[in-house]
Amino acid sequence: MIRTGVAFSTLALVAIPSIAQAPFAKDSPVLDDVRATAFRHYMPKEGSNIREKVVCFAADKELSDEFLGRFSLKSVKIVRASECEVGVFGVRLKGTRDFGVLTSIESVTWISGTEAEVRGGNYWSGWGATYSTLRIVYRKGKWVTKSETITGVS
Repeated sequence: MIRTGVAFSTLALVAIPSIAQAPFAKDSPVLDDVRATAFRHYMPKEGSNIREKVVCFAADKELSDEFLGRFSLKSVKIVRASECEVGVFGVRLKGTRDFGVLTSIESVTWISGTEAEVRGGNYWSGWGATYSTLRIVYRKGKWVTKSETITGVS
């Protein structure tokens, strides 16, 4: 007697929240979440010795008011880079001439649906800048910085 058997296998699906499933679109909300994680990494930290009165954000796209509203520091104003003057002698807010820092994101490259490489950094003046590449990953429901590789310091 010949036995024929049908084997059924169970496919286990691991669900990644929808926010991490379609990040590759140019204006994806997920891409803004990755940018926000990078900006938080680069910007001055609350409680540190912050000298700047303004942080000027520059990115690989125009930043909306809603996006800028994600950030706040008690003693520092956060604005678009277009509101600042950037020169060899420093970064200044137009109008008030308050000194600041230009915090920029030059590019975001997707490694996978849950990992991105972000190139960016800070510029204070012709004598002060740091640039790096960040690895940002989606973990436990949020985007976090996994690692940083310094690519330039002056």
